[in-house]
Amino acid sequence: MAEFGKKGVMGYKVLPGGRNDSESTHAILSLEEYDELLRRIAVAERDKHEAIEQAKRIIRRERAAAEQRGREAEEAAQEQVTAMEEKLASAEEEISYQKGLNANLLRVSRERANGDRRLRPKKEHTGYVVEFSMEKDYRYKVSRYAWETVTLWETVIQSPYSMEFTDEQARKQIKRELLR
Repeated sequence: MAEFGKKGVMGYKVLPGGRNDSESTHAILSLEEYDELLRRIAVAERDKHEAIEQAKRIIRRERAAAEQRGREAEEAAQEQVTAMEEKLASAEEEISYQKGLNANLLRVSRERANGDRRLRPKKEHTGYVVEFSMEKDYRYKVSRYAWETVTLWETVIQSPYSMEFTDEQARKQIKRELLR
């Protein structure tokens, strides 16, 4: 058991109050107690270093696992992007093909209409025929009491498209062709 004392001029003096003595400044150990204390300190330091190393290993392992999960997620996202790009390219190719078919059908329809109406040359003729055209004066209100007149041309044209087209489809196609 350790004894408690204070350092004096002639060495260490053991105090009768032990650890609770207010003058106690030093602990005096036997060699066995001192060796046991050193052994416990060494074990505690070794355990501390092992715990630190184990924590570092766990951190490295978790960091590597997180990086792996990130790479896998990135690869999965890239695969999805690639699949969507392939679908988009396929859809664009199909749209292009359908537009080509539609253009061919419109051309054939125009040529048939030109042939039926005896327009020559039926393959090169646009298919639009002016039925009649006349000049008109159009009046419109400028203010409460004032009117103005503008001269306009009213033209009726015959398109090459059959009655199979809806009104909306025909208007759209005619505007597209005339405004080119």
